[in-house]
Formats: sequence, structure tokens, C-alpha cells
Amino acid sequence: MITECSRRRSIPVFPPMSNKGRSICIRPSKKSPPKHRQIRKTTRVLRARMPRKIWFDILPAHIRSKVASYISGGHQTDAALSFARTNHIQRQAVLSTLSHKLCLSLFNRNGAQWMEVFGDEIQTLVVEDDYKGLFRLGSHPDPFTFMAAPSLRRAEILDEPAVLRAISMSTSLRDLKVTIYGIAPQESLVGTLSRLALSSLELVCAHFVQNTCPFNNNRSQRNSLPELLMNHSQTLSALRLSCLYHATCQTSLWKTIPHLPQLREVAISADPPRNALVHLRSIQAVRICSAPHGFQLAMMLRLKVTCLESSERLHANQIASLIVCPRLALLGADVDEGAEHSLQTLFRGVEVLHSLKLRWPQPHQASSQLYQTTALTLAEANSDVILGAIPHAPVLDELYFLNVRLRKEHMKGVLSILGGRLKHLGISIWGQVDPPLFYLECMIRILATHNSQLRTFYVSEVASFEKHLMRESYRRATSVQERESQLYQLRCALCALKRSAPLVQTCKLEMFICFLHDTPAQALSGYEHPELDVPGIIEYAHDDFLPLSQSDIQ
Repeated sequence: MITECSRRRSIPVFPPMSNKGRSICIRPSKKSPPKHRQIRKTTRVLRARMPRKIWFDILPAHIRSKVASYISGGHQTDAALSFARTNHIQRQAVLSTLSHKLCLSLFNRNGAQWMEVFGDEIQTLVVEDDYKGLFRLGSHPDPFTFMAAPSLRRAEILDEPAVLRAISMSTSLRDLKVTIYGIAPQESLVGTLSRLALSSLELVCAHFVQNTCPFNNNRSQRNSLPELLMNHSQTLSALRLSCLYHATCQTSLWKTIPHLPQLREVAISADPPRNALVHLRSIQAVRICSAPHGFQLAMMLRLKVTCLESSERLHANQIASLIVCPRLALLGADVDEGAEHSLQTLFRGVEVLHSLKLRWPQPHQASSQLYQTTALTLAEANSDVILGAIPHAPVLDELYFLNVRLRKEHMKGVLSILGGRLKHLGISIWGQVDPPLFYLECMIRILATHNSQLRTFYVSEVASFEKHLMRESYRRATSVQERESQLYQLRCALCALKRSAPLVQTCKLEMFICFLHDTPAQALSGYEHPELDVPGIIEYAHDDFLPLSQSDIQ
């Protein structure tokens, strides 16, 4: 419910994401517009101002009522609240340690998530979105009073000035990740970081500002990155900087690392300068995250490497040579032909490897037809033997197949063996031999049969199926009733998965439901299904297609 006081607030403008989702700003004017134009603009503004969804996790009633009342401006608006599990796959390690998980998500008009807050009495706070869809803070009840909670320990924020001002007031924050969009001036960012007593810091540049460095061309030594790190020299134990794209800034950073006595872990996202690795002698753990020459860095650091996410294609002999990194716990790489024996060698030598992310080689320069042919050839050649090597990993509990074409018979054998200990599974159904809905249903039913410890089931690369589902041949081959029947079977399989694996906290399916019907209106009519009202299972629909209801306007 929007009160009379909130209507008098100035309505902000955020950059439009498209012509369809363009927002407007109404300001008092001396000349009143025509009545029909005023009604149309008011409706569009209300749609832009109100979050489409607010999700909370299961909480004690007294805590839930207070939070709901605060967010709704003092009014209990049950229609705007729904209860579900948190839905982000990358934070399961944090969430699994929390007894009561609070999850607050605000969505903008295009369905993109703007903010998420969760934690045990607000231990962890996350603010994320890309800059173009950012909600301005003045048009909503200020949710950043949560940042003043005395139990706040970890935060992931963006460099929005209002967010930086709020987070700088925290006295308990120790772990901070800042995504830099170039919104706030450098002085504001550096000033905020200087006032916090951090033990872990991560600075990441957004994709459209990666050609610039916020700490480059500093005339003032006070605002430089080395000076900032020296302010935290007695507390900083973990550091990741993927915002450095200039040699001068990188050189000054690497020279600063030996002067941080408490620093124990460093994450490398770019190739370091020449002769810079000598400064890592005092570091205990190094994570290599998408560095261009990650394998060469791993061969030089060896015992210090705990994570290798390579952006380059690893050959079979390179995978086998990773045995010199006995502390390697996470490996993500493109899989080459004949890698099954190398994986077996790696599993025998690296006993702590618990997370494996495999990708098939992708011919980026080839046409889509050649891409499909190559993927099919690789899958028929060695997918079964590679899957046969995976169960030999003694502590493997996290498995992801990205852009990998696998038959359901191959996956069934692996899931039946790893079913007792597999906790996280991610698959890509791009280009599978079976129809997408049938393949996905089979995977879910296999998981429901063999995997009782599963916590996360993630389906990736579903968007590539939209073109397939929109083809006329697919529509002519199946009727609307047949597609609805397939969708119903998929929903029933999801319910079976939840009943058999009660630990499932995330089932992220970026569904392509809108393309199963001829029009979006037909796709979303009757979308809610009573059997899917199960905590822990979340399906996504596009809010753009949902009409503005009368309750939203009132």
C-alpha cells in the first residue's frame, strides 16, 4: 500500500534498460496535463516504484512480522509478501551455517533482482544489480538500516553512494565485496574502505568498466590502493582485486603485499607483472580465478594453489600435471579429448578435490552447426568414460557440467554412485539428444531416486533453448496440450525431488515457459500450480508480461 506521504516524494529516474521498460519522472508543473495522460503516467510510475516481489525465508513469527511491517511502511501487506528459500547458488556455503535464514529480495520492474539481504539475525547482506536497472533508494523505505545491525559480518555491495554511506557506519563488518560500476567517485569509495576494520576485501569491476581502473592516475598518495591496504595491514587476511588493469597500479600493489603481515590468502584474477610472484612467499593460499594464464601460475605456485578456474583449454597432460598441487580443492576448466585417464590420475593424487566444473571445448569462431557437430562428436567419444572417472574422487560433493552434451544413461550411472554424498549439481541441457523438457524431467527423477543429500540443483544455459522452442517445426510437432502435459510432468518431478531430498535449498530453473505457448499471455495463464507450493523450489517467470493488478495500484 502506498500512503499519501509516499506519493508526495520525488520519484527518481534510473537509466532505461530498453524502450519497453523506460521509466519517467513526474514533477510538479504549473500547467496540469490532460486527465487521461495523468492516469497513464501514474500507472507507469506505480509500476516502476513498487518492487514486483519481496521474498522472505521461513523465520520465527515475531521476527517475520516486524520485518514485514517495516518493509511495507507500517502496514501488513500480505499480498506483497511470499515466503521461499533463498535462490543464489554461490552462497550455499554461507547459508548452510545459518540457523535462521532471512532473505529479503527487491525486484525492479523488469524482474531483475535489485537487493538481497539474508543471514542469521542479519549476519550477511548482499546488494547487487547492474547499474542500468538500479532502483534509487529514495523511493522506498530505507532497507539499509539493516547495515547498522551489530551482528553484520559479511556484505556484498556496489559502489552506489547511498550504499557506501550506510555501510561505512558498520562497526562489526569484517568481510566485504564491492562491485565497481563507476557510480560513486573514487574519494567516496576509498573513504568508506578506510573507515572499516576489514579482514577480507574483494574489489571487482563490472564488465562495462573493465577498461578503467578506479585506483589509477592518483595524484594523491592518500587515495592510492597501497595506502588503502596499509590502513588494514593489521587485520586484512584475505584479498582479491580484479579491478586492476594497468601495469603501474599492479606493480604498486604487489610491492605492498609483503607489508601486510596478517595476509594469508590472495585471489588472482589477472596475470601478475613479471617477477611479482616473489612477493607471495608469505602467503599460505592462492586462488587463481579466471586468469588468462592460470595453468602456468599454478605450475609456479604449486603447494599454495587451492583453487584453479582456468579460462584456457587444458589438455590431458596438463590436467595430469596438476597433481603437483595437492591442496587443490576446486578445478574448473575446458575438458579436452582423452582427459578421462588424466582425471583419474588427478583424483588419486589430489585427495582434497571436492568441486569439479567441466566445460566442453567451444569452437567460438565456428558456426552454430559446426558447434553442435563438434559437441556431439565429443560427447559420443568420451563423455561416458569421463563420467566413469568422476566417482573415483574420494571427497567430490560438488559437480558442474557446463556446455556439456550428455546422455541421460551416462548421468544415471554417476548420480547413482555419487548419490550418497553429492550436495551440489549443475548441468547444462544445451544441445542434448533428448528433447529439453524430457531430458530435464529425467534428470530430476534420477536425482529424486538416488540423491538424498542434494542441496542445490542448478540448470544452466537454458536460454539457448528458447530459439529451439520457438521454431515452427517444434510448434507443428507438438500441440499446446502436449506441451502443457510435458510441463505438468516436469512440475511433478520437481515435487518428487523436494520430497526425496529435504535438504534441497536451491532449485534454480530459468524456465522457458513463455516459449512453450504461442503467446506470453497463454504461457502465464494458470502458471501457479498447487503441487509446486513447496519451500525450496523456485521457478522464474518474466514479470514484464504480468499485468499491473488493481491491488498494486491501490
